[in-house]
Amino acid sequence: MLCPVCNGLTEVSVQCPTCKSPLKDQGKELDRLDDYSAYEEVDTVKLADGIPDDEQNHRCPHATICPECNWEGIVLVEEWPEQALNYDDQHDM
Repeated sequence: MLCPVCNGLTEVSVQCPTCKSPLKDQGKELDRLDDYSAYEEVDTVKLADGIPDDEQNHRCPHATICPECNWEGIVLVEEWPEQALNYDDQHDM
């Protein structure tokens, strides 16, 4: 599974719960846990990140901020199966 936001395929498109402005993605929450979490296996870090079932439900937690009111929070991005992006296996060249 892979995160479409981390891989530049989509963007976070969620409104601020306070003022309804579009939230700005601040990157993967897992990378902010400590100095080494960005280098760890993603699924391993998810088991200890304090977010219930994000690993089991294939969701990537992203830190977000509202540029209007400065609300901060985490958005869980639905991960995609890697084979859905393997163009070469689906089409002859």
